[in-house]
Amino acid sequence: MKLKESDKIELRSDEVKEILTRPPHALIRYGISVICGVILVLFIGCFFFKYPDIVTGEIVITTQNPPVWLVAKSSGRIKDLLCREKQHVNQYDLLAVIDNAAQTNDVNKLGNLLNQVVISDSVFYIPTELYTCSYELGDLQSTFSLFTRAAVNYDNFHSVNLTSQEKLALQKQISEKKNYFIA
Repeated sequence: MKLKESDKIELRSDEVKEILTRPPHALIRYGISVICGVILVLFIGCFFFKYPDIVTGEIVITTQNPPVWLVAKSSGRIKDLLCREKQHVNQYDLLAVIDNAAQTNDVNKLGNLLNQVVISDSVFYIPTELYTCSYELGDLQSTFSLFTRAAVNYDNFHSVNLTSQEKLALQKQISEKKNYFIA
């Protein structure tokens, strides 16, 4: 049988044939297996060992020449930061909101409405929005409920005017008893 010219071409060199015909040593085979196993264990460990979301610690926010020391009355995560760097702020400006259950808009609206409340001996005024609207106030909700209940009771007391009705009833009884004794 005569070989064709295409069969005479050698496709691989001697070095490549030597590598392909001789299997790798046991040390190399087990070494690669151990490295793959370690990488697999690290990869699986990433699912079980979580890095914490929250890192607790104390911080102090200052500048080189702080104009005023600012201290929060409670601790927690900052929910909203309402001021920028080097912004001029006035007294009672809201700078930041610490994460809580209350809605910031509801608390601000309620604060404005409570500033309109007038309670004195002669004048009693509470905006009707305090009674009619519902607010998400978080920890303040129970205190606000007590206030509205007391305000409604006070308003009912003055609108019914029980004291003057009792006074009129007693005066009527006195005048009737005077008429009875005189007659």
